[in-house]
Amino acid sequence: MANYTELSDQKLAFLLKQGDHAAFSEVYDRYWQALYLHALKMLRDPDDAMDVVQDVFTTIWKKCEETLLNTSVKAYLYTSVRNQTIKMINRGKLRDKFILAMAESMSEGIEYVDDQINFNELSALIENEIQLLPPKMRTIFVMSRTEGLSHKEIAEALDISENTVKTTIHRGLNILRSKFTLSAGALWVLLHS
Repeated sequence: MANYTELSDQKLAFLLKQGDHAAFSEVYDRYWQALYLHALKMLRDPDDAMDVVQDVFTTIWKKCEETLLNTSVKAYLYTSVRNQTIKMINRGKLRDKFILAMAESMSEGIEYVDDQINFNELSALIENEIQLLPPKMRTIFVMSRTEGLSHKEIAEALDISENTVKTTIHRGLNILRSKFTLSAGALWVLLHS
């Protein structure tokens, strides 16, 4: 088979439809960065942008035999990223509105029993999930979110790099977000209330 980097998008689409992993890898390598930047421009959040691009490529791979590319591969990918981004924005807005409304009502002293119970239950579930994190991740996460220490303070206390602290906290947040499908902003509100 020819070098995949030399193949046209049309040929790659044909091979991808056949379940050719190398064709998928070439499409990914060819477009992931441009798609990431496209999503980042709309979302303004690197993690969310990466999630969108990963979701698009995961869906394409899982459904490669079913996917009908009536347009160019590039156009199909950009449309998929745009649609996935819009879905993420809409889901995030609804969740954030609900959680922020609950947080605001509590801070203003307005108590709605049902909302308070839901908020407390969700907070307890998050706390339980924090306890299930791997020990080192849990320690770093608690030092940051509960004790309010900076990345530098945590790094010095544990004799590790600030980058390790940042990466570990990021991974912990991703684990929690995946468990509860919360946006970063909504999770922040719950962890800091």
